[in-house]
Amino acid sequence: MRTLSAGMVLMFGMLALAEDAAAPVGSAYYPLKPGSKWTYVVRDQKDRFSIVVDEHKTKIGEFPTSFVLKASVGDKAVTEEYVVPSAKGVVRIQTGTEIILPELPILQKEMKKDDKWTSTFKVGSARGDEIRADCTVDEETIRVPAGEYKTIKVISTVTEKGMVLKSTVWYAKDVGMVKQEINYGDSKVDLELEKYDKK
Repeated sequence: MRTLSAGMVLMFGMLALAEDAAAPVGSAYYPLKPGSKWTYVVRDQKDRFSIVVDEHKTKIGEFPTSFVLKASVGDKAVTEEYVVPSAKGVVRIQTGTEIILPELPILQKEMKKDDKWTSTFKVGSARGDEIRADCTVDEETIRVPAGEYKTIKVISTVTEKGMVLKSTVWYAKDVGMVKQEINYGDSKVDLELEKYDKK
């Protein structure tokens, strides 16, 4: 699952919901405003993980514009992910330089506790093996370094060639992703929000 693991924090975390064209870009659970920045504490790591939103005005596939989520660890850029608000919610259309087909819906336009959805997709120009993501919605109040939040929790099980990755992401209203846990084989990654710089 090399393709997935490289950008997994973004692939199953940093996404938004779209409302209508007259509304602010993004949704209550993930404000997608250029210049906004999220900084996370990563368990057992000294450097902080951060994500900054920017606009991408070059066409990708059928989409003339998109938002790019630029991730870094410390001062080192690690990946870029491209998302687009759509009738389905927000869909991911590209990870790094690899196109995702069909586009991958992460958060639905409307969500409530016990909602479920399944997506199948392929990543990259070679269009390799099909990847499946099964998602379930829950609710929980949690505390992270940035404070206490009432959240919507999205639990994803991602399968490729018999290998399984599990991701749980907590989204807070007007803030976005406040926590994520990723389990893949013997590896585990925990992120907790330390600071949100709203633009």
